[in-house]
Amino acid sequence: MEKTKFGVSAGLLSMICYFTGYTSLPASVLMLILALVWSESVTLKKNACQATVLSIFFSLIFTVLNWISGAYESLLNMIFGLFDELLDVSEVQQWFIDNNGFDFLIGFLGFAEFVLMIVFVILSLKNKVVKIPLITKLIDKHFDAEESCETPDAEETVETPAAEETFASSVVAKTVAADTPVEEKPKKTTRRTKKTVQAETTEETKTE
Repeated sequence: MEKTKFGVSAGLLSMICYFTGYTSLPASVLMLILALVWSESVTLKKNACQATVLSIFFSLIFTVLNWISGAYESLLNMIFGLFDELLDVSEVQQWFIDNNGFDFLIGFLGFAEFVLMIVFVILSLKNKVVKIPLITKLIDKHFDAEESCETPDAEETVETPAAEETFASSVVAKTVAADTPVEEKPKKTTRRTKKTVQAETTEETKTE
């Protein structure tokens, strides 16, 4: 199990990072600084980065939704305020405020964040980098190539002794074949018969 300079495993500190990321953004940033400065564990550094990114992501979403919800209520107050002098629309106005979808969406996202925190806390105890879609790839781009958690899927081919012997024998056979001289084929000799000898002698006597 991978240990850190703090004397505990990287998985335990990663669990604390994900928990603090859910409870408090400043605490998550503090854990990230401690992991980056005083720890040599790549697993802890990546999990701390991912926990901080998740905390920032949900904080931004909740801030935007709360701002939209407040703007929605202000708009309702402005619209129904025009009819206060003529009609009593306070109950209708309160119904629109109570039944806006932003409160439900904020509650749903808060529950989803809690569930994700529980899942990531459990996975981080395995002393490995928690694989989170998009966020893990984003974090890996800012680490060195040798520290990247993305490992190639291709399996390394391992040569067996039988394959090595076959390869060696083929190399030796090619070397011997290249070193051995090529035997020249014997030239075909034409047999001279008695008739051809007599014909040659008669031609020589004629020329003389």
